[in-house]
Amino acid sequence: MTVYQEARLRNQEDDIARAERESLEVGAKPIPATKSSIDALERVVLDASASARDCTVCMEEIDAGSEAIRMPCSHVYHSDCIVRWLQTSHMCPLCRYHMPCEYL
Repeated sequence: MTVYQEARLRNQEDDIARAERESLEVGAKPIPATKSSIDALERVVLDASASARDCTVCMEEIDAGSEAIRMPCSHVYHSDCIVRWLQTSHMCPLCRYHMPCEYL
């Protein structure tokens, strides 16, 4: 490799490192789901025969007989937990399913 090629490679590596730093500085902001899409989510009551499920938002068990919300992707969460989550981010915390949102 010639001196010219080495210098060119270093410049490319410097450019890539700078681009990575700058992209991290921009700070992507989460986009909330629309209120109407949150209101339309399926409310379910887990019965005693259902296997134990954990809410991955709060990491607590969803008790049998308690109200929960089933997302369109079929993941189930405590109602309060997923509503708060979706008011901040329009994506399912497990699979990143996209709920309808309004771009800001």
